[in-house]
Amino acid sequence: MAEWTAHILTAAGRRLQAKAEAGSVLELTRMKFGSGTETLDELDEATDLSVVEAEVIPSAATVKGEVCTVTGILLTSRLSHGFWCRQWGVFADDPDEGEILYAVLVDEKPDWLPANAPVPLSVTYALNLAVANGSILSAQIDLAGLVDVDMLNEYTHAMTRDTKYKAGDIVTSPTLPHGLVLEARTDGTTAETLVDVSAAACGDEVTDGSVTWIAKRLVVTSVHDEEHTIEWLHGQVERLGTRIYDLVIPTTGWRNIDGPYRFVADVPVEGIEAGMPINVAPLPAAVDAAGLCGLCPTAQSLMGAVRVYAKAVPTGSIEVSLTAFSAKGGGGGGGDVPIATESTAGIIKIGDGLKVNPDGTLYVNKEKVMTEEDLVDEEQEKKDIIDDLDD
Repeated sequence: MAEWTAHILTAAGRRLQAKAEAGSVLELTRMKFGSGTETLDELDEATDLSVVEAEVIPSAATVKGEVCTVTGILLTSRLSHGFWCRQWGVFADDPDEGEILYAVLVDEKPDWLPANAPVPLSVTYALNLAVANGSILSAQIDLAGLVDVDMLNEYTHAMTRDTKYKAGDIVTSPTLPHGLVLEARTDGTTAETLVDVSAAACGDEVTDGSVTWIAKRLVVTSVHDEEHTIEWLHGQVERLGTRIYDLVIPTTGWRNIDGPYRFVADVPVEGIEAGMPINVAPLPAAVDAAGLCGLCPTAQSLMGAVRVYAKAVPTGSIEVSLTAFSAKGGGGGGGDVPIATESTAGIIKIGDGLKVNPDGTLYVNKEKVMTEEDLVDEEQEKKDIIDDLDD
């Protein structure tokens, strides 16, 4: 029975770790498995395993909190001969030294990995790495590699049995009604048997083992009738000087932050300015994907970019409609709003006969309004002018 209990960062690995904690990217490149018998002390200065029996490229890398799990799958059908798997080397790319042996694990009770077995085996090796504050970890993923059941469930956010979850985790269930997801209200472990949630409605609480879930539709629209579509909304706001973009939220470029929405990404958008009011709404075909990753219904405008938040990194691109409410028009009638005419609605100026209160209330300026005596005097003045002309 494998027991990978003894492990070290090599001398080269410790140097790279220091660079990672200073802000460099820690990029894992491959895993090697060997039958060597060296001790950890003897492997401290090693650049490779002494007897390499197999090699794999990571199939997945996931981050939860401050722990990154890097997974590789070894197929015994690819082995030319069987061996005792005693050593496990993890390699990384050093920006100054190139690829190095980053970490080594040894197994005091190694497993025998057979070759050409009647039933080929796939062995999953998952390594947990602590991610220090400020460090960035990535992995070169083998896109052609195998995906095991646990990985598939992780990618699809499918709830699994007898599994620990943390408050804020987002999952789906095969019995959950379409359009809903479950968000963990509490830390806990799911039951060994599947819980039927087919009758759950939005807002319902579900108990599964020691976990309390709440059914949520994370991304919704406030308009559901056929007449008031997104196109209708665009038409209503276009005349106010707003700008509308079709935006794709990517699967890359996300980073961890504190708070209920633990992932954030900055998406470049030309013309966006910091502090500009914006609204981000997933297109109908992307609502489910947005819900699965817990996409935050609000976003932040930056100079030349939009900052979006999510509870999990999206597994696929999410198409959204971005509306930016820019300040248009003004006292001079600039921007996209025209100056008012007898036949066209638009911007007007406050003349001498009107005033505006601080709260925006328009009222008559009595100082500029003519009284009846003023009108009589004006009429008399006009009459006197005419009489002078006649003379």
